[in-house]
Amino acid sequence: MTARQPRCCQLPQGWLECIGIIGWFASEYDAWMKANHPEAFLAGCMSLAVFNTDKLAALRQECARMGIAVAPPDINRSGVDFILERDESGKLVIRYALAAVKKVGQSAMEALVALRGATQFTDLADFAARVDDRVPIRGVATALLSRVSCSIKLPGTAG
Repeated sequence: MTARQPRCCQLPQGWLECIGIIGWFASEYDAWMKANHPEAFLAGCMSLAVFNTDKLAALRQECARMGIAVAPPDINRSGVDFILERDESGKLVIRYALAAVKKVGQSAMEALVALRGATQFTDLADFAARVDDRVPIRGVATALLSRVSCSIKLPGTAG
């Protein structure tokens, strides 16, 4: 004879079937999104994996396999998360997230995007003038510019 579980530990009738249906619905929705809106799906997946470099590398390979362009980070156009934008030909591309760059934090990049606001940085002097000395973003922004200087575009700088 098996011991019965206390009533508080028993699952209601049909509970596991309900969880299974929810899991099935989520996987079907993911498959539909990937098939019909692959750029948005992969941008969302990359935003969820922003601090997992191995997962980001796998997702970038998936983008390359599907023919989806991933644009480099741009201080004037990138957000904290991965975003979608259109290139010159009108095709959707994924813009790399500022928070995904190594050695910079998400809160610092949120401060940088808030500092940028609707007005783009015109050159390096404008960037330095807008960054307040009391805000710890200056060191992070310096690290950001020095680590990916060839990828990050800042008007008034070479590269």
